[in-house]
Amino acid sequence: MAREMNRRTFITNASLALAAGIARAADDGGESSIVAVARNAKAIVDPNKLDAKIIRELVDSAVAAAVGEARPRDAWRKLFRPHDRVGIKSNTLSGPMLSSHPRVAGAVAAALRDAGVKPGNIIVWDRLSDEITRAGFNIRTKNARDYLCMATDGRYSRNSNDMLEYGEIGSFLSPIVTRLCTALISLPILKDHDLAGVTCGMKNFFGAIHNPNKYHFANRHDAISDLSCSRPIRSRLRLTLCDATRISYEAGPGYKPQYTERPGMIIASRDPVALDFVGWQKIEELRAAHGRKPLAKVGREPKFIERAAKKGLGTNDPGKIRIINI
Repeated sequence: MAREMNRRTFITNASLALAAGIARAADDGGESSIVAVARNAKAIVDPNKLDAKIIRELVDSAVAAAVGEARPRDAWRKLFRPHDRVGIKSNTLSGPMLSSHPRVAGAVAAALRDAGVKPGNIIVWDRLSDEITRAGFNIRTKNARDYLCMATDGRYSRNSNDMLEYGEIGSFLSPIVTRLCTALISLPILKDHDLAGVTCGMKNFFGAIHNPNKYHFANRHDAISDLSCSRPIRSRLRLTLCDATRISYEAGPGYKPQYTERPGMIIASRDPVALDFVGWQKIEELRAAHGRKPLAKVGREPKFIERAAKKGLGTNDPGKIRIINI
C-alpha cells in the first residue's frame, strides 16, 4: 500500500510540474522547447544496478512532460504509431559502468509496447556487438518478446541510398537506420568527452556511421552538428531520452569512477539541441561542485551545440528552453 501511495504521489507531482511547465511555455507564445528532468536517487540500487520500477516511472514522467501530455501513454502514442519500426540508439562504448543501461532501454521498450508498437518493431542497437553485449545487453535478432537487440558490426551497404554526404560528413549510414527504422530514439548517457567536451544525444549518432574516427579532430563540432542535421537522422528522430542515471564530468568518454556521479536522472526532449544544452549545463554544475574549470576554460566547449542551433535543428537559447523538474 505504501509503495502504491508513493507511486501516486510521484505521478501527482509529475503532473503538477507538467502543468506548470506548459503554462510557462504558453506565456511565451508556445515557442519554448521543453526539456524534462526526472530524478529519483532511489533509482540507483548499487553502482551499476537500477530499480526497474522507478526507472519506468522516471522515463514515463519525463516523456509525458516533454511531449506535453498528462498521461504517459498518450505521450508515447503522440510520438509513435503501431506500424513504426523504432530504433533505440544506445551508447555502449564505455562498458557496463558508463553506457546506456539495459533497464533504461527496457523501460523505453515497455512504454513503446504499451503504446501499441510490436516487440519485433522495437530495436535497441549500437555500432558493435561486443560493445553492446559488454554493456549488459543480449543480442537477439528474431522472436522478440520485449525488443530486438543488434549491432551494425561493419555491415555498411555501399548502396547510394545508404551514403550520406552533408557538410563535413561523408559516410555510409548503418542499414539499421536506412533500412529497418522508420523512427529513432536517441538514448545516450551523459558524459564528458576529451575532445568534443560533451557527448550526449547528438554525438550518439557517431555510432551510426562507418567512419566516426574521421571526425574527432579539427572538424568534430561541424561533423557532430551536420550528422544530426542530415535528413536520414533528422527525419526519423522523434525523441532524445538521456540516461543520466550516471554522469561523467571529467576524463571521459571512458569510465573513471572518481569522476562519476549517480543522480538517478532521466532527461527527455523532442528538441535534441535543447537537451544537449541542458546536459552540458549539468556537467558544468558537477565540474564547479568538484573544483573543475568550465569546459570553455580548458579548451573543450561543446561548440557543436551552437552550430546545430544555427542550422535550425533546435534551440540553445536559455530564454527559449523550459526545464521541467520532476
